[in-house]
Amino acid sequence: MNDRYEKLAWFKETVYPHQAILRQRIRRILNDVDEVDDVVAEALGRTFAAENWRDIRNGLAFMTRIARNILIDRQRREVIVSFDLMADIEDLQRSVSYEGMLTARDELRRLERVIEALPPQPKRAFILRRVQGNSLAEVADIMGLSVSTIEKHLTKALKAVTRALAEQEDYVVGLIVQSESGTRSDCGRGSALGRSA
Repeated sequence: MNDRYEKLAWFKETVYPHQAILRQRIRRILNDVDEVDDVVAEALGRTFAAENWRDIRNGLAFMTRIARNILIDRQRREVIVSFDLMADIEDLQRSVSYEGMLTARDELRRLERVIEALPPQPKRAFILRRVQGNSLAEVADIMGLSVSTIEKHLTKALKAVTRALAEQEDYVVGLIVQSESGTRSDCGRGSALGRSA
């Protein structure tokens, strides 16, 4: 029982006073207040659950590192979902128009170019992890690097892929807006397909 009170006292003194600073730091990255609250709450919970709590002297640094890891994990999940959706494009081809198939093919080609343009280590880590489905430990073993180095390479690759996916989304939105406004844009495909533009 004494250990529990000691842990609560440590938390109140070393960790909790810094939650406002952590919230400000996360708010610079995330726009949604609810997401900020979720990350702060999860960081506080993980900090309180830390088994080595007696060794933690700088609560702000520890919580910031945890929040950083939470944000990286969220980013990875978002990219995995997007990448999986694009990988399932063959299933979607049955129900989309010819133009939709061309757009999907173009998106996959853009993604392939983004992956090809990555530096060698992030590219290899990305392919081993996201395309081939190896675990972080397996990728680290295959590449002969530490797991933390693999995470850094993956973060770099995922940022580039995420940026490219956002650009693709902007591109598609632009096509939809053009289509709704009555202008036609074949994006240079007309002559290649034997149609007049």
